[in-house]
Amino acid sequence: MKKNPCLLVDAYKLGHYFQMPPGVQVVYSTWTARSARHHMDGKYDHTVVFGHQGFIKDVLVDWFNENFFNADIDEIERDFTRKVNAVFHPKYASFDRFRDLHNLGYLPIAIYGVPEGTLLPVNIPDHVIVNTDTEFAWLPQYLEDIWSCRLWLPTTSATTAYYRRKEILPYAELMCDDPIVATRHMCGDFSMRGMENEDAAYVSTAGHLLSFDRTATVEGNAYLEQFYDAIIDCDNAPGIGIPSLEHSVVCQNVAYYKEQLAIGVPKYMQPYVRKAMRDNWEPNLIAEMCFILRLLTEVQPEGVLTYVSDTYDYWGVVSRILPTIKDVILGRKGCFSIRPDSGDPIKIITGDPNAEPGSPAFKGTLYMLREIFGGFINDKGYFVLNPHIRMIYGDAITSEITESVCKWCAYHSKISIENIAFGIGAYTYQYVTRDTRGYAIKATNAVFDDIGEVPLYKAPKTDPGKRSPRGCVAVFKDDRGIIQMVDGLDLVQSLNYPGQMLIPKFEDGEVLNSESIYTIQNRLWEGKF
Repeated sequence: MKKNPCLLVDAYKLGHYFQMPPGVQVVYSTWTARSARHHMDGKYDHTVVFGHQGFIKDVLVDWFNENFFNADIDEIERDFTRKVNAVFHPKYASFDRFRDLHNLGYLPIAIYGVPEGTLLPVNIPDHVIVNTDTEFAWLPQYLEDIWSCRLWLPTTSATTAYYRRKEILPYAELMCDDPIVATRHMCGDFSMRGMENEDAAYVSTAGHLLSFDRTATVEGNAYLEQFYDAIIDCDNAPGIGIPSLEHSVVCQNVAYYKEQLAIGVPKYMQPYVRKAMRDNWEPNLIAEMCFILRLLTEVQPEGVLTYVSDTYDYWGVVSRILPTIKDVILGRKGCFSIRPDSGDPIKIITGDPNAEPGSPAFKGTLYMLREIFGGFINDKGYFVLNPHIRMIYGDAITSEITESVCKWCAYHSKISIENIAFGIGAYTYQYVTRDTRGYAIKATNAVFDDIGEVPLYKAPKTDPGKRSPRGCVAVFKDDRGIIQMVDGLDLVQSLNYPGQMLIPKFEDGEVLNSESIYTIQNRLWEGKF
């Protein structure tokens, strides 16, 4: 779809230019996460600031240059006029202000923000927008919708990932010899298939990669390379993908090998097939074993490979196939990771007390893998599986499920949490909205040509949580290192406030104080990434 850069707004924004009081020269607006009450019942009481640099470079610079400042303004005007006349109100179809902006050649705004990777308390603005040319006081709030549309997601995903890792970290410190590495690998991102479009997937993945280094969204790395100076090579890419199977591939191969069993399978498979037939396995299970053998010996004889294991008979794969081909798995140069994808995650991982005693379902996957493959006791006194075998679970893994599994590992089984990884995607990163963190842009200061600078504020008696700052703001750390806000300032006072954390990010078309993803990660984790 071709987008008109003058219509990246809710329709009512078209009328605001005409509705503003006369003589407005400057409008100053704040962007704030106002609430955590919709995010894990308020447990996530801080917000990870992230995504603004990518938005500024991608949209405010690259996209506006290509689609507005370097585009045919007459064509843009014809499209604008036709659409506004047809679906809104002819009075608001005046295009003069946009032509003036096009003639200027850049967006006459300044953006100030706290450094990305800052863990910010709610109700403290993380960015402010102010116009730099008095002819364009309408512009800061006109940009509200595209700003809000693009920026609530990356910071919400970054916040979710931060708290997920923070919840896991104490258990990793208890159970793992290297808890930093263990937690960094423990959650993989699957945003690509779960978000509403590819751009949303990229920015959600970027937020995830502030806290973890596993992702299936390949172009999340490209987003960070383009806008956050990421290095993409075998040793430094922020996000690492792992070869994995999906059900369609398993189904195709099971159908294929069921036919091949009647004709004859390769010689190296025959001893395993004979044993399975003697034990009266179902044909699907025998065929699936043949496929896994080909995977491990021909398709990918080394490296990490995860296998979706519940296409037909999950416990059959775990309790029959794995012991039968144990020699192949242990002889392979790499790790084979079992991936259940349905059922109750806690019961499948830790065991179902209501299942038949002694059955695989009763024991659970981690106990079964320990029984089959063995391992060792680490320095923390917890059991670590043989490095050739692991498991990953990625079906609707919530924070509560993750914590339940961690507690079971820590206090019941003495099996280290490093033996399992979790996939998190749509259930974690898409069951959220702008209201999850209560994000909003509010105009809080204005300058008029006849009365000077005036503080603005919103203070609804029906919802004190929607109260806005008053006037210009400063964000700073107090003597205890706690981030605080002061409002009621004028613009000059705000810019020069001692310890002001709102630093210049953009001014008159130029990006300022750009930072790398590595700097942002280290700020968030204080060097522990």
